[in-house]
Amino acid sequence: MFWEYSKLILIEIGVGLVLMIGAFSKKSSAVRWAKRILFFAGLSGLISGVLGMIKIYYSSTMTARHLNLLAHYKTLLGGLTLGFLITLFASGELSKKKWSKPKSKNNEETKSNNITINE
Repeated sequence: MFWEYSKLILIEIGVGLVLMIGAFSKKSSAVRWAKRILFFAGLSGLISGVLGMIKIYYSSTMTARHLNLLAHYKTLLGGLTLGFLITLFASGELSKKKWSKPKSKNNEETKSNNITINE
C-alpha cells in the first residue's frame, strides 16, 4: 500500500515537471499569460507531490496536527493546479494549434503565384 501511494505521488511530481518544462517550449505560439499559468500549474503540482512524499515518509514522526496541515496544503495546491488547467482548457489556449509548430506560409505564396489573371 505504501508503494502504491509513492508511485502516484511520483507521477504527480513528474506531471508537474512536464508542465513546467512545457511552459518554456520554443515551438509554442501561445500567449505569454498561458505559458505563465502552465508554469504555475506545474509548480503547484510539483509542490503538492513533494508535500505528499513528506506526508508518507515522515508520517510516523509527525503529530496529527502537522499531518492535517500537510493534507490541507496538499489539497489547496491540488485545487490550484486543477483551477489553472481548467482555465487554460476553457480559454482554448491548450489547443494543438497554439502549441504546435507554426506552419510555413510557402504553400499560400505558391498558390497565390499560380493564379493568373486573363485580361
